[in-house]
Amino acid sequence: MDVEFRCGEALGLTFSYMFPKIQQTLTFHYPVGSFMLMQIQLRSLKGNVIAPLESRSFTLLGTLWGREVRFDLDRTNSDYANSRWETPNLGSRIGSGSLTTFIVFDINPEAHNFVLDFTPYPTGSDTPLCSLQIPLPKVTR
Repeated sequence: MDVEFRCGEALGLTFSYMFPKIQQTLTFHYPVGSFMLMQIQLRSLKGNVIAPLESRSFTLLGTLWGREVRFDLDRTNSDYANSRWETPNLGSRIGSGSLTTFIVFDINPEAHNFVLDFTPYPTGSDTPLCSLQIPLPKVTR
């Protein structure tokens, strides 16, 4: 998509490729359904440094058999993906320069109509910086 979505006045979020990728395995860990792997870029819009984001900052919403469902971020496999490609993980601070990282969700392959719910909680904060929901392009299998 290569479009920066502004989350309030605090953060910019960019998807660096058109379609999220669904794959069946990451290393030796097999998903309950499928893994959805996304590469994103984050940057501080005010130029200040933002503390690392907590896992609850990213949630994937979708539709499964006519019901709305929620998939939480798989932090362990997100960290694994970042170590594999030697990119910073969500434990990194976010500055005005872009931070490119991978996030991974363990999803049911029958789910569709995905929306990324981005509500960034810096480490130790009870209040999110902003909130943004982004409908994802249809995933081709």
